[in-house]
Amino acid sequence: MVWCSGCSGWCARVLGGGEDALAPEVFAASAPDNSLTAKLAVPVPPAAGSEELLAQLSAVFDAIDKNHDGAVSRSELLLALRHDPALAERLRLPQHVRQEGGTRAAFERVFAEIDADGSATLSLRDFARYFERGAGGAAPVLTLVDAETSDVLWEADVSGAIRADGAGVRGISFCTSSYALRIALLDGGIVEFNLETKASTQVVFETQAPDGSLLARLECPQLKGAHRMLSLIEEDTGATLWQNDVQHALAGRQVDSIAFDRTRFVLDIHDAAGGRIEFNLETKEAVPVAATSRRLC
Repeated sequence: MVWCSGCSGWCARVLGGGEDALAPEVFAASAPDNSLTAKLAVPVPPAAGSEELLAQLSAVFDAIDKNHDGAVSRSELLLALRHDPALAERLRLPQHVRQEGGTRAAFERVFAEIDADGSATLSLRDFARYFERGAGGAAPVLTLVDAETSDVLWEADVSGAIRADGAGVRGISFCTSSYALRIALLDGGIVEFNLETKASTQVVFETQAPDGSLLARLECPQLKGAHRMLSLIEEDTGATLWQNDVQHALAGRQVDSIAFDRTRFVLDIHDAAGGRIEFNLETKEAVPVAATSRRLC
C-alpha cells in the first residue's frame, strides 16, 4: 500500500495489466438482497525507514513547524490539527482540542508518545520513530453503504477485531443467517461482525453435521473475561437450537479443530497438545479423551 495524495489516505496497490492501480478499499461484499455494500479498508503504511515514509514525514513536519526552528511545540501541533483534518486522522486525534475533558487528555497522551526524550518539543526524529513503530497510522475501517444511494450508513474502527495493520485478512462476506458480516482470516479463523450492535465475535471453528442439517460453532466473544461458547445451529433457518458455555470444559486448551462424530451425536474437539474432548450434543456433557498431536480460541 502507498500514501495516495488523491484520496489523502493509505491505499492498496491492486496488480492488473502489468501496472499498479490504486484502490481505496481492499475488500468489499454485497448483502444477499444487494441493498447494502460493506467495505473493509485495511491500511498498510510504507516500510519503516523507507525513503517514501521519511519524505512523507518530512513534508508533514515542515507544515506543522511554522517557525521552522526544527522543534514542534504543543501550540504548533494544536494549530496544525485545527487546520488539517488529514493530520488529525493520522494521529487519531480530534481537530479541536479543549482545555478540559477527554480531548486534552488524548492530545497529551499522543504528544508524550511522540516526545520520546521528554524535551516538551517534537523533532523530525521523534516523528520518524513514532511512525516507524507503527503508531499514528490509520486503523482498519469497516464501512456500511446503502447500495442504491451510496450513502455511508456508518463506519467502525475494527482494529480491536482484527490485527491493527489488517494483516491476515482473506476476504469478507455477508452472513445469510444473521445480520452480520464475516471477515475471513488466512489462518482459517472468522470474525463475525454484528451490523446492528457493531460487536465482534471471533468465530474460531465451525463444522457441519454429516447430513448437512446442523452446524456446530465454537466462538469466543472479543471481550475481556468473555467465555468460549459452543452453539448448535439449524442450517436451513440459521436458528440457534442451543448455546453452551464451554469455558470450564476446555480449561484453557488451545483448540485445533472440531468435527462431528459420524457414528454418534457427538462433537470431537481436538486441542493443540494432542488431547481430545468429546462433547455430547444431547446431554451437553464434555468428556476428556486420552491424548493422541494437534490453534487458539
